[in-house]
Amino acid sequence: MKGISTFALATGLALAWGSLAHAESPVTGKWSYKIGAGAPCALTFTAGTDQTSGDVETAQNCNDGLSAVARWRQVGSKLNLISPSGDLVAVLSPHDGGYAGEQVGGGRKIALSR
Repeated sequence: MKGISTFALATGLALAWGSLAHAESPVTGKWSYKIGAGAPCALTFTAGTDQTSGDVETAQNCNDGLSAVARWRQVGSKLNLISPSGDLVAVLSPHDGGYAGEQVGGGRKIALSR
């Protein structure tokens, strides 16, 4: 009986761990991205294999240098937006259910919301 209980516990823990490992990142999905007072732009974040980074797809209406964002990477609570060449575009911090920060080099304010 003890062997069955141990097996059941181990199986339950393995299934729970597997569910956590495959859980969707809170960063993935559709976002509205705004630089300064400019018009919002629709972005879609997809996850890579490790759930802490991935690709960014920009909508056609992104004219504010937003096409310079190709990837994202979560580092602790911060969200880094990265250009196609691997340069850092922005470092954003959690803010009101989204993220906010400044563009690297340009200093323009950036807001990312759902």
